[in-house]
Amino acid sequence: MKKLNFRLLAALPCLLLALTTTGRAQTTLTPRGSLWIEGDSTLHRWSSTSTAVEMSVASPGSGEDLAAAVKAGKFAGLVVHIPDASLKSGESGLDKNMRVAMKAAEFPEVSYRLDRYELGKSAADGATPIHAAGELTIAGRTRAVSIDARLAFSADGLHLVGSYPLNMSDYGIKPPTLMFGAIKVKDPVVVRFDLLLASNREKTK
Repeated sequence: MKKLNFRLLAALPCLLLALTTTGRAQTTLTPRGSLWIEGDSTLHRWSSTSTAVEMSVASPGSGEDLAAAVKAGKFAGLVVHIPDASLKSGESGLDKNMRVAMKAAEFPEVSYRLDRYELGKSAADGATPIHAAGELTIAGRTRAVSIDARLAFSADGLHLVGSYPLNMSDYGIKPPTLMFGAIKVKDPVVVRFDLLLASNREKTK
């Protein structure tokens, strides 16, 4: 009997995990638009754009739309994934050196987790300021970041526009070079995004 009780106690955490995850839904956000990095070099300014941004968040609730969920503070926990290979500048040499600098072979994506956020007062044009705090992971290093953006609610989804200045050196990234070091990318860079988010709820397995 003692052995049986021990086994039940050992299995209890797994049973609790199953009960808490069964039936939970995952909201996958399908962003339209783009996220890009703007920077400067010793030769000219440059930009690198990704259109392969992926987002997901625990479902805000059955039948609840995105606008209501955001206003209720239920989007904390949002996770964003950006494949390193999706960032393209139009200059193959810069793209190749950037992926090397970002250690893409070992860390193939950039990720961001939203921990908390605050909404400001809506402006005359209908846009709502949002101050977001979370963690950004690049090249295997994670840093706490705060991002200010503007959010607009519409029947098509959520329109999110903002920017964030980023020091590559904070993530152990040596700014890439071209032409055997003759052209050097400068630090910092600016990450900009202009995205329209729609939802596609899926049950977690």
